[in-house]
Amino acid sequence: GPLVTTSGEVLGEHRGFARYTIGQRRGLPGGSRRPLYVVDISPEDRRVVVGTEDELYATRVELEEVNWLIEPLAPGDACDVQVRYRARAVPARVTAAGVATLALELLTPARAVTPGQSGVLYRSGQLLGGGIIG
Repeated sequence: GPLVTTSGEVLGEHRGFARYTIGQRRGLPGGSRRPLYVVDISPEDRRVVVGTEDELYATRVELEEVNWLIEPLAPGDACDVQVRYRARAVPARVTAAGVATLALELLTPARAVTPGQSGVLYRSGQLLGGGIIG
């Protein structure tokens, strides 16, 4: 499939989208003045999208299959969310809540938010629950 920039420029072909992950830098074509990172993977059209480090940061995250250890959060509630193993949890505010879904606005942008990975919710160091990043 195609390896493209966030502006749509085709840089070449990749060796299979399953070989890439959000935030990856190794194994990407060189020649750019700035380092490139995988910022999106689109299995539907087999595209791997690359961009600058600034383009890795997200201000929103949606969780699916949310499991709660407390009473579920509601829109407007504050919490912290950890979106990567060993990453610091960042402050967030709930923007929408469903039966097993949760949408969060990240008050501090988070690097390399990756669909399919876990999103873990905390408040004052207490584990609240978690789900799968959609």
